[in-house]
Amino acid sequence: MRNVISHLDGSHLQTVPISTLADLNVQLDLAFASMTTLGTEPRWQRIEWLTRIRAALVRANADLVSLMAHEVGKPVMLGRAELDRATTLIDQTIAEMMTMSGDAPYVDDQRAHASRTVITKRFPIGVVGAITPFNFPINLVLHKVLPAIATGCPVIVKPSERTHAIAKRLADIFSDAGMPAGAVQFDFADDGPAHARIMAADPRVAFLSFTGSDTVGRLLAREAAGKPQIMELGGSAAVFIGDDADVEVAAKKCAMGAMAYAGQVCISVQRIYVHKHVFGSFRDAFLQEVTAISPKSPLTDGHILGPMIDEASAKRFIDQCHALYAAQLLISPNIFDGRYVSPAVVTDIEQMHPLIQKEAFAPVAVLESVDGLQEGIHKMNGTPYGLQSGIFTNRIHDALLAHNQLRGGAVYVNDVPTVRIDKLSYGGDGASGSGREGIRDVMHAYTTSRHLVFS
Repeated sequence: MRNVISHLDGSHLQTVPISTLADLNVQLDLAFASMTTLGTEPRWQRIEWLTRIRAALVRANADLVSLMAHEVGKPVMLGRAELDRATTLIDQTIAEMMTMSGDAPYVDDQRAHASRTVITKRFPIGVVGAITPFNFPINLVLHKVLPAIATGCPVIVKPSERTHAIAKRLADIFSDAGMPAGAVQFDFADDGPAHARIMAADPRVAFLSFTGSDTVGRLLAREAAGKPQIMELGGSAAVFIGDDADVEVAAKKCAMGAMAYAGQVCISVQRIYVHKHVFGSFRDAFLQEVTAISPKSPLTDGHILGPMIDEASAKRFIDQCHALYAAQLLISPNIFDGRYVSPAVVTDIEQMHPLIQKEAFAPVAVLESVDGLQEGIHKMNGTPYGLQSGIFTNRIHDALLAHNQLRGGAVYVNDVPTVRIDKLSYGGDGASGSGREGIRDVMHAYTTSRHLVFS
């Protein structure tokens, strides 16, 4: 057993049963054995489970928001937003269940099959292994678990070791919903990498869904070679500010998108390319917005910038910024109480600098002037990542050009890429991963088609 302690005040949050590799093996056996029973549960029953889970999340709303603040430093304002999204996700899952159906395709367009009748149904793919990070400890679990419940797939969740208290509360909510044994299980591993590798490689796991760093993701993808998988990895999200943009609006949105949750979001605004004609005015407006954002306790309502996840991450970021020349730091960051870091704004750095080429996962934005949209697109595409991007412009031609040429899963017009519309497909290209999340997409991925052919 492990006692999880608050990073804010040292109070006791939760007692969690730590899983060994032997425990994981038992969970895999149970999940595998439950496939037949779970896959034949009627749709009304699965909807009833989801309805109970939704009601429990609503009842636990305040406790879960507080847990996120104490365990991972998520500001309460952002925690409430995550819980609001969670209940909407369940509503969307139930709606998708009502429309997901089979097919009866005609095959009499070929003479040889004119007398045949075909019925096609989708069936659960099998056990899902779900591995989740610390930054969205509720929603990223739900994005993997809800489609599994909807389609009849047993699922084992290995949450981040940093979110065991939150995950234990979720595990209890799922357990109390009345689902069969083995339907949803949580693997509370202290040795996360070893458990993740087992989940990736074990033949009892039919599908691997991972959200986390690109480094770990690539390793697990190799371990899971041959089985279907969704890899949601890192990003270095970029924004272009056109010469026709409302720079005041763009500056406010970019500051929020870069600094919220200390930048610990894979679609956090990390790079901003500004048309040279408005660079000065945007820079001044952006610096004014960023200066107004300061790190506070995540329990402070109305604030978006709390602590970084640990002292090592905060120090690594500070050291990286302080290695720059003074002229490259439009705003220089400071560190407080070990994990609290003030925002940084950087300019005039090489394209191959890690703050451009790597995911920063810190409260920082790189600001650069470009000659126009085409140069902006070239630089925005100039990293290994391709997840989401934004463009501020009122020209439909420029928006369409960005849509056609920018890599990734989404381009937001007159908004930042630090937005996830849960109903839509979500995912990236290159180092940002493979496959797409989104309730409908994952329900389809968790199932396989099977034809019944009458002669």
